[in-house]
Amino acid sequence: MGGIKIDKLTETNFHEWRQRIKMVVALRDLDDMLDEDGKPTEAETRELAVWKRRDTKASAIIGLTLGSEQLEHVSGCKTTAEMWSTLPGDFQRKSLMNKMKARREFYTVEMTVAEGMLGYINRVRNLGENLKAMGGEVTEMDVAMSVLNGLTSKYETSLVALDAKGEDKLSLDFVKSRLLQEGRRQADKSLATKRIGDMALVGANYRGQGRRGDLSNIECYYCHTFGHISRDCPEFKAKKQRQDKVAAIAADDGSDSDDAICLVGNAADTDDISKSWLVDSAASAHMCCMRGCFDDYHTTTGRSVTMGDTGSVATAGVGTVVLNVIVHGKTRKIKLEKVLHVPTMGFNLMSVGMMEERGAAVSFKGGQTIIEISDKVAECGTRKSGLYHLDMAPLSDIAAVASLRLWHGRLGHVNVACVRRMIKNKDIDGLKCFFLAVKDVCDPCVYGKATPMPIAGGGQVTKRLQLVHSDLGGPMSEPSRGGALYFGTFTDDFSRWTDVVILQKNSDLLSECK
Repeated sequence: MGGIKIDKLTETNFHEWRQRIKMVVALRDLDDMLDEDGKPTEAETRELAVWKRRDTKASAIIGLTLGSEQLEHVSGCKTTAEMWSTLPGDFQRKSLMNKMKARREFYTVEMTVAEGMLGYINRVRNLGENLKAMGGEVTEMDVAMSVLNGLTSKYETSLVALDAKGEDKLSLDFVKSRLLQEGRRQADKSLATKRIGDMALVGANYRGQGRRGDLSNIECYYCHTFGHISRDCPEFKAKKQRQDKVAAIAADDGSDSDDAICLVGNAADTDDISKSWLVDSAASAHMCCMRGCFDDYHTTTGRSVTMGDTGSVATAGVGTVVLNVIVHGKTRKIKLEKVLHVPTMGFNLMSVGMMEERGAAVSFKGGQTIIEISDKVAECGTRKSGLYHLDMAPLSDIAAVASLRLWHGRLGHVNVACVRRMIKNKDIDGLKCFFLAVKDVCDPCVYGKATPMPIAGGGQVTKRLQLVHSDLGGPMSEPSRGGALYFGTFTDDFSRWTDVVILQKNSDLLSECK
């Protein structure tokens, strides 16, 4: 169109598109083609041929700004005027749903963060024109109110100043000029703030260069090379980064802190470490990620484990874990106390420090770790992928051996005495238990067997309306056709008859009750 660019027609820009098309056809002296009355008769052959050429040009201008679906819709139109009158039926059809949608968009429009003030005002005006084209009544005061209602929080000061003017003195032009002035003021303020910050940054860099001077003859105290100082030394920075990845283990000073420390990094993806136990000299407590391994479990809150990357994960509980380990080809049971349950950790850790507090001696040699208690080998481990794994019994044997409390939960919270009797009588093959006593109460059983206490003073009703129950609901997300947002119910206790009332406000329930 001769260098004139018009955005393609969409569902949201019909009014703006229509205005631009009028301007373009007027510039091409084809604006009379939008009116059907200007078509010559068949008798006027020469005038009719000129009219058809001009009509084809006007139709091409409109068609080039339409999408594929819209162009297909008007493909049957024979003249530009017919095409011009067909399009409003698609975008401004005066149906009830279109009117409701246009009214909702106009009165709930909001300014976006990156949107300019002039673009926002024009968008509101286009929404108003769209609503007006569908038969809605839109005044300039309505447009001004919608513009003010959708402003962002940084225009709060302007809203207060405009409110002080009074509604009778407000007009769309006045509101527009004030908001554009405020928008330019805030833009200038942001630009000035940025300029001051840039000047301060340049000054700081200049002063830094003045102090250092020419670094080509400066020797680094760390690597003894020329061209930089020790603070900027690449080798020193690399060493510091490596040191930051490793945290120091705090000595046991008797503090009351509930936090623990774990410095194990991520293991290789080929090792299924979630099912094994790692012997870790950097862990300050035993840790387990599997809830099913615990006995005498207690939930905890407010405790966390600090990882080697300085991050932290929360603990879910603490309890006792019995491990089935292999020592010299035989399966033995090792009981670990005060084990932290860390579900999100993904691996299990045996703390060397905790074992030494228990009196155990832990040694690492030749790819093996040996844990001795009272001069007897209690556990053994093997190094795999740089980590020491305990020699655990097969998982099938471990799954069969559990505490009475765990079997009670696995069997659907059956009576504990029945589970104990089945174990002693060996009624079920493979049902093994290493701990036949239950020390704490099963919370799910207590909650499941709890019954509500009867309400004191509540007698049986003997006639209608002796006792009526009422309830109030709302506000609803969408109002009713009458504008109601609440509803109330009245239920007769004797007949169970229920009456529902629609309410404009929640305070109307009392009047409906009377």
